[in-house]
Amino acid sequence: GVAEAPQTAEPREYALERHTLHIGTLINAKLFGATPKAVKHYAIVFEDKVTDYDDLMSVHKDTPLNEVNRRAGEPVEVPCEIADMTKQALAIADETNGAFEPHVPSDEAIAEAVSKVDRSKVRVWREGGRCMMQIAKGQSIDMGAVAKGFIGQRLSDILKHEGMTRGVLDLGGNIVAV
Repeated sequence: GVAEAPQTAEPREYALERHTLHIGTLINAKLFGATPKAVKHYAIVFEDKVTDYDDLMSVHKDTPLNEVNRRAGEPVEVPCEIADMTKQALAIADETNGAFEPHVPSDEAIAEAVSKVDRSKVRVWREGGRCMMQIAKGQSIDMGAVAKGFIGQRLSDILKHEGMTRGVLDLGGNIVAV
């Protein structure tokens, strides 16, 4: 249920906590709203969007991101959110001189792992109105840390757009304050 925040001289505020497991990690949210109806709405939006992102980007089930892995070496049309996130991951890899790499070899290629880590072989582009990605044969992409930060920021933006003015999102240790 919705818990009423402690009484103060200020207007009432209601809080609701949500805990879920998606994208291979525990996700927690503490959402605040002016009314029980508002905070329940924010919780529904949060849960729906977390599920949507899990269905797009998890490497733990059949998703568009895993389709890129399955079809390594081929151009693959992907939702633009995946293309945008991949571009961010590649930029981070460049800025850190490779300290952060957004992809790892598949289990079959572990023995060749060092030779397969090469972000320059990850391509992201737009073709007409479509977003496309391609990785090299033998590569696999896993956005782990970048996905959590990317999704956390997107969730924050969505909840703000819905009218929420305060909340805390924790995506496996990636904290976003609303």
